[in-house]
Amino acid sequence: LFLLCGGTTMRILFFVFVLCLVGVVATAPPSKADRALRTKRSSCEKDCAHLAEERKLACTYQCMSTTCWNEIYGGDALEAGEVDNRAARFNQCFRREAKNPGPSPFTPGASILAGANGVI
Repeated sequence: LFLLCGGTTMRILFFVFVLCLVGVVATAPPSKADRALRTKRSSCEKDCAHLAEERKLACTYQCMSTTCWNEIYGGDALEAGEVDNRAARFNQCFRREAKNPGPSPFTPGASILAGANGVI
């Protein structure tokens, strides 16, 4: 109602308020997989910091996920000075793995003798 009878200043303030509200709502918090990616990468970068520069990235990726490393880089590791065009695919693989972790053979209470229905 105040937009119809209010002045131009009120309309501008309302418009700015709506824009700010949309900006706050549109910014989603990082997903669990994104947080896991950043946390694991940071930890692995520290573990690999002692290596020569050309080995750090490979070490970091292998530390983060040997499964994704083998899937994306396999036998074709990065060479010194090579631009890494596969990093986005590695990150996608890591996020997928973080969202859907496979069953660990070392899960407490799990039995390697259990059948498909969990009965021994």
